Amino acid sequence: TPISSRRIYYFARTTFARGDVLRSAELFRLAADARPEDFQSPALLRSSLSALGREDDARDAARTAIRRAEHVLMLNPLDGRALSLGSGALMDDGQTERALEWGNRAVELYPDDASALINAACVHARAGQNEEVRPLLAGQDLIDDLLGGLARERPPALGAVRLADRGVQETQVIV
Repeated sequence: TPISSRRIYYFARTTFARGDVLRSAELFRLAADARPEDFQSPALLRSSLSALGREDDARDAARTAIRRAEHVLMLNPLDGRALSLGSGALMDDGQTERALEWGNRAVELYPDDASALINAACVHARAGQNEEVRPLLAGQDLIDDLLGGLARERPPALGAVRLADRGVQETQVIV
């Protein structure tokens, strides 16, 4: 029997978390190709490709994720995952205002969702709005989790954010 695209997707996430970014990119591509409605695989593929320095391919994956997330949001405008992951893809595509709107909407709809909070914080950081980052992560024990993961020199389970005294300098998230 063929392996389901969901299994491939979850295996790709695990592979990325273990540090095999090249293999994760291959698996996210396979999962994205298997299900044309899947916005998550191309959204996370973009992160893998970006980590590999393949920026043109990452931008193509981001645009695919955006198109697919837009379709999902037409059917269900309350899909927090589409808003959250789509916001990162929009940032990669240079659509900063729209990315901030999607990220903020995800947090408004799901204020206790760690994925929405972390992705929104990363979008604000990338937009240079560092003052918005800590309030998004405060009260969720996320800052300590993220910093703890960085102290061990490996990304924490929820993602990685490099925090400096004056705010977030750089972001990379797999949530």
